[in-house]
Amino acid sequence: MYDFDLNKLKSIDYLKSEIPALLELSEIDQNPEYHGEGDVLTHTEMVLQVLCELKEWHELNNENKYILFIAAALHDIGKLQTTKIQDGIITSHNHSRVGASLCREILWKGIP
Repeated sequence: MYDFDLNKLKSIDYLKSEIPALLELSEIDQNPEYHGEGDVLTHTEMVLQVLCELKEWHELNNENKYILFIAAALHDIGKLQTTKIQDGIITSHNHSRVGASLCREILWKGIP
């Protein structure tokens, strides 16, 4: 199940080719009060970069690296469906609940 090329997996370009919804995250802005980096894809890429720089990351076995990396890559996927502008403020209420459902759908299909 966890027979994969970790270096290939760690490429955001590879993930975007396997999970097209990730590409759409570049079109979703975030509230600048909390996310000065801008769109959700940029935020996700930053999260993945920091993850892979952690000492604790390097201590994990490949199975746990796979699980954690995919979780980090998909952690804001629910913002695709929940992001709205209300009273001039960007919000993404319930993005984690919606994202959990989207993650199950994505993971059910599998990521090579």
